Amino acid sequence: MTQKYTIKFFEGDDGFRQIEDDWNIVFRSLSRKRFFYRYEWYKCYMETLKPKEEIVYFFIIYNQDIPLAIFPLIKGIKQKYGIKIKVWETPLHNHLVFSDFIYDVNDANKDILIFLIKYLSNGEIFNNDGIIIYNVLEDSILLQSINYISPLFTVIKNIGEYSFFYIENFKKGIKRKKSKSTNKKRNELQKLGKVEFTRSVGKSDILRDFNIFLDVEASGWKGAQGTAIKCNEMLIKFYRCLITELVHIGGCHIYLLYVNDECIAGNFCIVDDDTIYTLKIGYREDYALYSPGIICRDNLLNMISEYEDIKYVNFVTHQEWHDRWDPELCSIYNVYIYNISIGGIIAFMTAKGKQWIKKLYIKFTKDN
Repeated sequence: MTQKYTIKFFEGDDGFRQIEDDWNIVFRSLSRKRFFYRYEWYKCYMETLKPKEEIVYFFIIYNQDIPLAIFPLIKGIKQKYGIKIKVWETPLHNHLVFSDFIYDVNDANKDILIFLIKYLSNGEIFNNDGIIIYNVLEDSILLQSINYISPLFTVIKNIGEYSFFYIENFKKGIKRKKSKSTNKKRNELQKLGKVEFTRSVGKSDILRDFNIFLDVEASGWKGAQGTAIKCNEMLIKFYRCLITELVHIGGCHIYLLYVNDECIAGNFCIVDDDTIYTLKIGYREDYALYSPGIICRDNLLNMISEYEDIKYVNFVTHQEWHDRWDPELCSIYNVYIYNISIGGIIAFMTAKGKQWIKKLYIKFTKDN
């Protein structure tokens, strides 16, 4: 029962440095390990992308002295449906891509989330109206927990999709959509001269290829709009930090496509457990006629299909051009868990009303 648990919170940079050992104990206990559950992932965020004024609170739930769960949250004020509400929320940044709570979900600890909700709702640290968790995968720890306990005032909002690919499809020779057109582009590219495809995993090789990748990614519209990694010194530091922190476990790969010794496309990937995540892609737009980004991704899939330890590819986003590999489409959600407070109840009822109206509208338009 919940009385076996205790909770402690650790505040800011100093608090974060205190919990590395406890964090790694929790991470090792997970049945499914993902890069955004790692201490190193948050370390790179804390040291590079976190705004100076932001204070991250790390709540850890213990059973006796054994750490079981970690919840990284910040204080926030949101304008929701005409009212201001105070919330605990997960850190949010375009390059954090996914978030979740960190613990293993099973029958023995299915009440951990309820314990956290009750603890935070008492307002002892921060008088609040609920919790918001952003960019949650459909098979996340959080949604598994919600399926167990069904918190009363919860809103789950679908915000997008990502492509998820089974490497076994390559190994079994399952036909891919538009594979002929991809091969045609590859043949046209080879007519230009020497074509090479490389993978780097060692630290010195990755750091060298990372600089090449930055140039390729910034060569087109991302560079022109200022959204490329190379345009932001803190983003460069973030990705260099990931390389430094994860390379010793084989956690970073960079794949590059060359024509006549000139790089024309690349993928920056993170590998964890049995999954590779294609975190960033870049290509030379002056070679767009040859679809270098697609060829680079196709070469990557063919290469990793030979590795026994990688079973899945998470494309992180979903784009129409991903469909040629016939991936599974998985949903991404924002999750809102509201308290029994004036702000929480109003926000919950308004959100549920909007969802109900949307469903009614979709049904009405289909019937007519």
